[in-house]
Amino acid sequence: MNVPNRLWQVLLQGLGGLILMSALSGCGSWLPELVPFGAVTGPDHNRSLNGLGLHRKMWEASGAKCLTPQKLSPKLDNMDVIVLVGQSFQPPGLAARRWLEDWLGKEAGRTVIYFGRDFNADLAYRRQTLGQLAPDLQQRGEELLAIREADEFNTRLQQLTESTFCGWFYLDTQQPLRLVSKFSGSWADAISRLPRPENATWPVRIALQPPDDARWRSKKPRHLVDTQTTTSSSGKPMDAGAVSSDDEDLNGLSQWDPEELDTQEKWADEIRRAPHSELLLGAEDGQALVYRLTSPRFAGSQILVIANGAPMLNGSMVEPLHQHIGEKIIEACLPAKRVALLAFDESGLVISYSPENDTRAAGLEMLTVWPLSGITMPAALLGIVVCASLLPILGRPQSLLRRSVSDFGLHVDAIGRMMAEARDLEHAKTAIKEYFRKVRGETPPEWIDGVDVGE
Repeated sequence: MNVPNRLWQVLLQGLGGLILMSALSGCGSWLPELVPFGAVTGPDHNRSLNGLGLHRKMWEASGAKCLTPQKLSPKLDNMDVIVLVGQSFQPPGLAARRWLEDWLGKEAGRTVIYFGRDFNADLAYRRQTLGQLAPDLQQRGEELLAIREADEFNTRLQQLTESTFCGWFYLDTQQPLRLVSKFSGSWADAISRLPRPENATWPVRIALQPPDDARWRSKKPRHLVDTQTTTSSSGKPMDAGAVSSDDEDLNGLSQWDPEELDTQEKWADEIRRAPHSELLLGAEDGQALVYRLTSPRFAGSQILVIANGAPMLNGSMVEPLHQHIGEKIIEACLPAKRVALLAFDESGLVISYSPENDTRAAGLEMLTVWPLSGITMPAALLGIVVCASLLPILGRPQSLLRRSVSDFGLHVDAIGRMMAEARDLEHAKTAIKEYFRKVRGETPPEWIDGVDVGE
């Protein structure tokens, strides 16, 4: 099933505005202040190069309704797709992965999408546009960009200390930066037919390797040691054969810990229950870029793992390759009617058994949320109807006032002749005075009393 062609219109409109803003901006805004990576709500999700505004519009163009929940809760039971937007380099914690797998298993046809934090569209765009700066600003632009890249690298080192296994993938942090230009897998056939196929590259540094690949099963992290005893999280020694609870408390905060698999048994159990992977798009040497995970635990549902956000972020979707992959990701989830874009940072994902309340609106958005919407929406509709009724061309039909065909001068002449025939001077004076008082609102002039019969 193809995503509607209207997606291209959405992309062109959104990216056109993005390019226009970049063209009109001066050097002072060439490297703006940092905005949240993977912003899915507020103005940043549209204007940020690292936002997901275009990805969200693509979902909406395919007929899906997008929501932005804040935690894993029963509110997600009526969702078809959950897009995990990691705003840090750390993957979802153990309890969050268990919760999501349980959610997938409750109903067939569901999808969880996870993409790595490895790629920064803002830095990639700034590097491409560095040559557009004035010659006297080139050096300063290089310095600012180097500082930003160093901060990004330092943050990654702090959050990812080593390679480790994370259930849905093996997190390989030892790979050098590479630009993948030759592709394999079932999604690779159409790439050669894209515009400028020679420029179709995908930058990858941190590799998310499929979990069922035997090459990674023996690469244990440093904290796992082959001893007869180990130390539990409480600090008390316990037997290596006796495994503590496999799962974190499934109600609370699930934060990823590089030592979440703190025993050999937990490591072996996590590898044993690893889902089966199907490569959808990979590099020529087989390194996975997009793959699907399936398991009997969530039969009929799937997990899509994407190496990084290149086909998801605003700034990188200007490239035909990433537009194509972004469409393929959505096609792989259709028919999806409700999509949740769930952002989380290094503090982890909140898990709750109680349904999440709708996010409170701010500013004028409050007028569109119940219960105020029950007043403002009908009032706005009534105002439109009233304004339309007042327009001359749209108002109710009315009878036009007819023009008077009488001559008031003839009426005055007739009254004068009647007074003359009556020969009653005092009555005539009184009538004239009443005319001045009641009709004209003036004091009767003195000349009226001076009028005599002979005159």
